[in-house]
Amino acid sequence: PGIGSKWLHDVATAWTNDGVVEHQKKAVDGAAREEVQGVMVDGVQGTLGVSLAKRGHLFEAGLYLLAQSRPLVGEVDRWLGKLSFALSFKPCARAVLQDIYTWLSEHRGKAVRAKLWPSVRAEIAVSLTLIPFLEVNLRADWCSRVEASDAAPGGHGRAWAHVHTGVVAEVSRLSSHKGVYTNLQSEHGVALNEKGECPLQQVKFPVDSHKWKTAARKGGYKHITIEEAVALNWSLLSRLQRPDECGSRVLHLVDSAAVTGAYKKGRSE
Repeated sequence: PGIGSKWLHDVATAWTNDGVVEHQKKAVDGAAREEVQGVMVDGVQGTLGVSLAKRGHLFEAGLYLLAQSRPLVGEVDRWLGKLSFALSFKPCARAVLQDIYTWLSEHRGKAVRAKLWPSVRAEIAVSLTLIPFLEVNLRADWCSRVEASDAAPGGHGRAWAHVHTGVVAEVSRLSSHKGVYTNLQSEHGVALNEKGECPLQQVKFPVDSHKWKTAARKGGYKHITIEEAVALNWSLLSRLQRPDECGSRVLHLVDSAAVTGAYKKGRSE
């Protein structure tokens, strides 16, 4: 506490000494809670997310849309935009939304009002229940149990080991990335860069330094990206069955760039 604000004060002082006038509305004041570019930075709880007041308005607006049989298409579009920003702090919650995008593409610019499909109403309703949880805790503990999942036609596999949390944190920091575009219809399932290479960076993990446990089961014969995702879901289910891991930050190892990109974005497909 106090160190970060001192650093920023020193930077502001250095700029002032060089003749650069500080923007007073953006001056560093060392506040414990402050909204920066629409994000509430809570220095007490260590969380980032849309403010509770704005999430309350978002919840109220969602109920308002559900109360109408034929809401304004523009209002649904605007509400989804606000929700999408809030979802950026809990990407996994994006998996709830799917048909609402199709509904908007069919009615945007073509109708002023339109009837909500039952599936769209369900997506909005479930999203409302998730609004209180749309924040990220930067101080959450790291889970020492590292798990890996893999898949092949007809089979799924898991492996896990306990690793020092310092190693887990460092590997997670090195593997942090924006994410990539994924699509099952593309040749590789993931968008490549201008050189025809996967833009994700590989991080070496000290696999041989730890004792691993394994588990296997039969799988399906669907698209390999789907099978990799199902195997990863199997691993996530095992974490939910361990109460001490819930709410912690975890490291999961996968060898599918398409699945990595999809889960990073939190999208349903």
